[in-house]
Amino acid sequence: MRTPAGYVEIALNWDEYFDDEANVSTDESGKNVKKCALLYFYSVETGASVFDGPKESVSEYDDRTLSWTPHMFKGFLPEGTYHVVVMNRNFTNAHLLYDDKFEDARIDIAKDDGESVSFGKTRVAKAGDLICAPASVFLASGLDGDTKTLTVGNLDTVKRVASPKHMIKRVTFTITLEDFSASACRGVLGGVSASLKCSTCQCLPVSGRVKFQTEADATNPNVFKASFNVFDLIPAGAQSHLLELTLTIDGSERTTTVDISDDVLKELEKGDFTYDLPLALHIKVTHTIEGDIQASVEGWDDSGSGSGTGSY
Repeated sequence: MRTPAGYVEIALNWDEYFDDEANVSTDESGKNVKKCALLYFYSVETGASVFDGPKESVSEYDDRTLSWTPHMFKGFLPEGTYHVVVMNRNFTNAHLLYDDKFEDARIDIAKDDGESVSFGKTRVAKAGDLICAPASVFLASGLDGDTKTLTVGNLDTVKRVASPKHMIKRVTFTITLEDFSASACRGVLGGVSASLKCSTCQCLPVSGRVKFQTEADATNPNVFKASFNVFDLIPAGAQSHLLELTLTIDGSERTTTVDISDDVLKELEKGDFTYDLPLALHIKVTHTIEGDIQASVEGWDDSGSGSGTGSY
C-alpha cells in the first residue's frame, strides 16, 4: 500500500555572494535560526505544486515547502517528474507570491513605505509605486545538467545539483553640480523591474520607482554619489526611465526631472549589467540664470556598463 517513491539528494551549489547574512532568518520569537533555503516541487504534467513530504530526511517542512541544511537536501519524494525551484528563505524587501503554480510563482519587491521587509511579510506594490531596494535574493529554476527537471522513479536513488544565483544587480549615479552648490541630494528612478518570475529567473515588465539617497564626494562637495540594488530595469522606451532629483539649496528643496530612457537604452545595448559591474550613470545638473535647475546625462566613457564598483 506504500506510495511509489524514490530517494533524492540535491546538493546546493550557492552563488559566491551567499553568506551568513543570507543564511540566517528570524523565528516568531525574534531568535535567529538557520533556515536558509526553500525547495518547491511542481508537477511537470499539471504545473501545480506537489508535496507529500520526505518520510526520512534532515529536512523541516510545511505543506508545500522544504527547508534544509545549507548545502544538501535529502528525502523521499513520490514517483514523478518535477520542476524544481530553489531559493533562499530570508529575502530582504521582497516576497514570494502565487507559488501554487510553476508558471505563476514570482518574487515581488515590496512597496516602499519607509520600513525594511523580511521574507514572509507581504506588502504588495502596484505598477508605478515606490518600491524598496531588494537584497539577499537567490534563485534557481531547475537543476544543473542537461535535464533541468527532476525525474524520480519508484525505489530509485537520484542525486542532482542545484545552483541558486544572486538575483541582485546594481545601479550607480554620479551627480555633478555645475557652478553651484547644494547641501543634500536625493532622487527617484523610474522604470525599475518590480517582479521576478521564478520559472525563468527573468524579470517581468512590471515597473516601479525606487528612491535613493546620495553622499557627497569626499574630495568634491559638488559631486554626489549613489549606489542601490535592483532586480533589473524594464526595457527602455519613451519616457520609461525618468530620474527625479531633489536638491537642498540654501535651505530650500528644488526638484528637477530628466528623461534618461535613451541613455539607458544605449548603455544596455552594450551588454547586461550585474552586481559587480553596475550600470553607471553620470548626471550633470546646472543652475540657469532664471534660477531653474536642469539635469542632463553626461557623455559616456569607454568603460560602458561596469564603470563603477559594486559592494555587498
